Amino acid sequence: MTERSIAAEPVDGIPMRVAALADAIDTGALTPTRIVETALARIETLNPLLKAVLAIDADGALEAAAAADQRAAADRRLSRIDGIPFIVKDNIDVEGLITTNGLVSGPVADGDAPVVSDLRARGAIPIAKANMHEGALGATSANPHHGAVQNPVRLGWTPGGSSGGSAAVVAAGIVPFALGTDTMGSVRIPASYCGIVGYKPSRDVLSTDRVMPLASSFDHVGVLAWTTADVAMVLGRAMPSRPPKGVRAARLSVFDTPPMAQEITTAFGIALDYLEAAGVTIERAVIPGFDPAAARRLGLIVCEVDASIALRPVRIQEPEIFSAEFESFLAYGDSVTPSRYMRARRDLERLSRAINSRFRTVDILISPTAPQTSFPHEEAAPNDQAQFTGIANFMGAPAISLPLPVAVDGMPIGLHLISAPGTDDDLLGFANTVESFICPRP
Repeated sequence: MTERSIAAEPVDGIPMRVAALADAIDTGALTPTRIVETALARIETLNPLLKAVLAIDADGALEAAAAADQRAAADRRLSRIDGIPFIVKDNIDVEGLITTNGLVSGPVADGDAPVVSDLRARGAIPIAKANMHEGALGATSANPHHGAVQNPVRLGWTPGGSSGGSAAVVAAGIVPFALGTDTMGSVRIPASYCGIVGYKPSRDVLSTDRVMPLASSFDHVGVLAWTTADVAMVLGRAMPSRPPKGVRAARLSVFDTPPMAQEITTAFGIALDYLEAAGVTIERAVIPGFDPAAARRLGLIVCEVDASIALRPVRIQEPEIFSAEFESFLAYGDSVTPSRYMRARRDLERLSRAINSRFRTVDILISPTAPQTSFPHEEAAPNDQAQFTGIANFMGAPAISLPLPVAVDGMPIGLHLISAPGTDDDLLGFANTVESFICPRP
């Protein structure tokens, strides 16, 4: 595939971003119908290239948009996101649409996942399902059944995974936000690779009911959008403010060891310099016994065992809907002994307590989002993509990837922030401040 990009285009001069569209609806500059029609037209035009969108509910979306038009005209909008379209990863139920979980096929959902119904209740409009890595177990979104999702920054390259389709539709300007799931980094890695914001909240902030499980104790629903303020608006949270002066941050010493492109190391160092100049105190922290690679492998054991159990009935009834590669992962999960599985869980719980204890003296853990940037689909995926992100899932802690204003050979770099479980507002407030002076969006 020729290397080219797809830039996010505005809607009648208004950026395809949550806050900008909300303001435009408030002022009458745009109607929800105009926004939804634009999103549907962009799916038709761009999806043959991106392979990012699966089932589409055009009729339902246009009907919902017409109702939102009437509310806006009567100055009775349900919320700031009333009339704003979004796309949902295809392991999350949307009533009337098929949920494939990245497999060949799946059931038609007889109801919405709570995370979708909550957004509908505030007037947001789900218009389609997003392609994803098969079974949510992988970080490239090269789906063998529905096509390899393309990175809008450079076609032919991975958008990351497993929420690659959700990242691609936002980065390409099809919709202003999308829902993804994140088990060891599957919202934040695609955000980093595509140059957008990816937020994984604390455990249970967003319900995982009616979401196909991978590893239920690690699974989170997350949001992909252009800015932290957009994420906060989607979550229905007031955008908190947290000035950088006095914030205590730590960079874990073990995160300096994975092989990284020199440009990532340099960009991360510049970001740290900016933060220190703004008043953030940054220390180099050591977690005794913490090996990120070993922790990642333990997390994968839990994922493969949990997935093999969750999908066993389907594997028996419809084995043909699984690729050989994915079935091999599940078969490995079958082979793991109960004692090894429980040992992996105990080791990760012990690690989570040790890392969580660092939040007694620091507010933020900071790192690059991934040791690498996006890469061509034909290249083998590196094993360490989730080296920096998995610990937030193990702890159930909030984490966010912000795009840095530099690139490696034109491909985006993510800055990764984690805070203590339950401190979502603090993290969003700090991320918003960091974004304003390190990674501002045009």
